[in-house]
Amino acid sequence: MLFAELAMRTVVATELALLCAVLLRADKRNPVYLSSAALLLCILGYQMAPVLLHHTPWKQSAYPFIALAVLVPAAFWHLSCTIFRDDFRAPGYVYILAILTAALGLLGFSTGPRDQMDWIDWMSQTVKLVWVLAAFLVTLRDWRVDLVEHRRRFRSLVVLGGGIYISVIMVVELFITGQAPAAMELLNVSLIFLLVTGLTLNFLTIDRDNVFARMAAPDAEPQATCSPLAGKVIESMERDRTYATEGLTLQQLARQLQSQPHQLRRVINGELGYRNFNTFINLYRVKEVAERLAMVEYQDTPFLTLALDAGFRSLAPFNRTFRDHFEMTPSEYRASLTEHNPLKMNGESR
Repeated sequence: MLFAELAMRTVVATELALLCAVLLRADKRNPVYLSSAALLLCILGYQMAPVLLHHTPWKQSAYPFIALAVLVPAAFWHLSCTIFRDDFRAPGYVYILAILTAALGLLGFSTGPRDQMDWIDWMSQTVKLVWVLAAFLVTLRDWRVDLVEHRRRFRSLVVLGGGIYISVIMVVELFITGQAPAAMELLNVSLIFLLVTGLTLNFLTIDRDNVFARMAAPDAEPQATCSPLAGKVIESMERDRTYATEGLTLQQLARQLQSQPHQLRRVINGELGYRNFNTFINLYRVKEVAERLAMVEYQDTPFLTLALDAGFRSLAPFNRTFRDHFEMTPSEYRASLTEHNPLKMNGESR
């Protein structure tokens, strides 16, 4: 390892440790800060693992750092979900998969150097590529319905760029056996050094406007006074039932209101307080269904009929949205109405 590479790895590791400490000190309960710190810690492991593995007599001391390095794609996926999926909570099996990913990577290193890739290496790299692909899908899925402008830019400028960079590194590792050429390692470390240094300067000098703070910003509060365009949006929803249009997109609504998509995003996010267009539309839909469930003439109407009439394409997203908003299923909601007012639901009067 060249001295310049060793020096830059040490500097980058120091910067990453500093960033992690500052993030955790800023707000330990903020999911974006926690997920960002986890990714930075994994990158720290990626930087320090070769140093401990090749420049210390205690090779086993590198194993924890190797495990962190293997988990970079998984941490990248988790950060993508935390930023781009509102109220994201990783299910328990995700952490089990992450542990298995780290164990598989460690197994490949513990078997020692080989002249060619074996099934362990191929499987380990394939699993890591699956994590990155999953992060891409999360990033791309709700791009068009994202109403937060700086988060939309972040998708392309950082997350997609970072994902492509991680993918390239893994592909190179997949086809280069043994130690990579010194020049290639130096180039890789130099790029990471520049990125991390820029991130450190951004975070420590801009304070509240740093990239982590922008991604962790709370939902916008609805404004007391609405602009003319915001008024048109509300009127379109409440009077014209535009939300009931199947497959309604932000671009279609913008055309109906004779506006531009970026203006509509700014209004729905900045004035009405919504971060996602589908969330905004689906809220009107489930409220309509809830109102109809309280009416006698709809007491026997199937949920699917009500959901389709309100604009949902199928029952699954309707059930999920209804449960998220009312904290109960549609069946439980209908049953609660019957319990509170059985005479009305039976079509009788007091």
